[in-house]
Amino acid sequence: ALASRRRAVSASGVSVQWGAWAEVGMAARGAASERMAAIEAASGFGRVGLALGLEALHWMVLPRAASSVAVLPVRWDRMLGGGATAPSLLSVMAPEAPQRVAPPERHMSTASLGTVLQMVRSTAGGAVDADAPLMEAGIDSLGAVELRNQLQGAAGAGAALPSTVVFDHPTARQLAAVLQPERPTVGAPAASDGVASSGAAVGVAVDGTSALLPAGAASRWAARVVAACGCDAISEVPSARWDVHTVTAVLPEPIASRARHTGFVCGAQLADNAAFAISPAEAAAMDPCQRLLLERGYEALHDASQERMMPGGSLTGVFVGFSGSEFGALLAASPAGSSVYAATGSSVSIAAGRLSYALGLHGPCVAVDTACSAALVACHGGVRALQLYECGASLVAGVTLMLAPGVGVSFAVAGMTSARGRSHTFDMRADGYARGEACGAVVLGGGGVADALLGLLGSAVRQDGRSASLTAPNGQAQQGL
Repeated sequence: ALASRRRAVSASGVSVQWGAWAEVGMAARGAASERMAAIEAASGFGRVGLALGLEALHWMVLPRAASSVAVLPVRWDRMLGGGATAPSLLSVMAPEAPQRVAPPERHMSTASLGTVLQMVRSTAGGAVDADAPLMEAGIDSLGAVELRNQLQGAAGAGAALPSTVVFDHPTARQLAAVLQPERPTVGAPAASDGVASSGAAVGVAVDGTSALLPAGAASRWAARVVAACGCDAISEVPSARWDVHTVTAVLPEPIASRARHTGFVCGAQLADNAAFAISPAEAAAMDPCQRLLLERGYEALHDASQERMMPGGSLTGVFVGFSGSEFGALLAASPAGSSVYAATGSSVSIAAGRLSYALGLHGPCVAVDTACSAALVACHGGVRALQLYECGASLVAGVTLMLAPGVGVSFAVAGMTSARGRSHTFDMRADGYARGEACGAVVLGGGGVADALLGLLGSAVRQDGRSASLTAPNGQAQQGL
């Protein structure tokens, strides 16, 4: 944590966790050496030799070395060969699992579409079309469990239907297909179906980054400190946004509690407009998201050692993920709403175009709004543009701010947000999620990942298609992705 904190304030610092040394020190002589050799043979953890130790020291003094390093030779085949599932971080080191003999196939009973429709109608309490999403037909979560149990009874002991079968196959016709013997696999199309493979295996390097996150984290180093120290990034709505007490006073509990907390970034209302040759009048009519994108985009390019304005412009693409905008309504109700700059100040397309204009970037310029996934979808666009040689580098950025209470109240009424204001993921205390703000940017380069400290090996984008409801996920589509 100390090394990460020093990095956050632009000071040097590296924390090293050394293993036992082999050729010098107490563990290199007598009984201690024999004991360490026995431990090495049994556990797979080796000892650090002089050559390895000096090489590690040389690497640690480099400017872009990590702030926390562990130096320890490991026999991965011995350490991870015990049969237990390896953590995702170590999955590439794990030995291949031996081939297992498949268990005898178990056959399920069949059920016709008419039988499934009868079950669905009894659960929904009325007629349901065979191709209508079941959630829209009135089947809630409890009804989905009841319907699954009926389907399990029809399938018999020959198959165990997952608890999410109604969500994964959200219409009566799809459920009937599940109960047919020797049916083709129901799921998303294979990755190769009608999809060109050009450039798919080419990774890209992450050359520069910039971030603004809650809890005062204004850089990626500060974000690491927040994560390492377990800082609480959630707070009550600050008065600079809206009067949370007035908003929640008319709401019953627990809706009021669900609309009270979120993760806010600091200083979203501030901007150095002069640095980008923007007049005070234009800055007053600009969405704060646009101002943050300018600053983070410039910082990411600077971190990637790119000049701000290259002669003749730079063939760098701009890909922005913009998750909603509440500024337009606020601008229309303010004196600046009649400004000549109002039309461009609240436009999502201008958010990306302003980056290209201010920084002299001539590559593709795209803004996308796919809600929570906007930045990831924008990143996919930047990766593909590099792989198809449409630009020499990609500036990818994402931003979301909460400037008005309307959306948060709607989510609270729907029961989506947590009454505690915390996302207790995979925890019995989970009662919803906590919303948060952020603005981040990365510069992706086309030089490959072989010599890069950070790299992106690939990306893919798909949609749920027909799911249980408009906002419900589709497990089959996710598996296909």
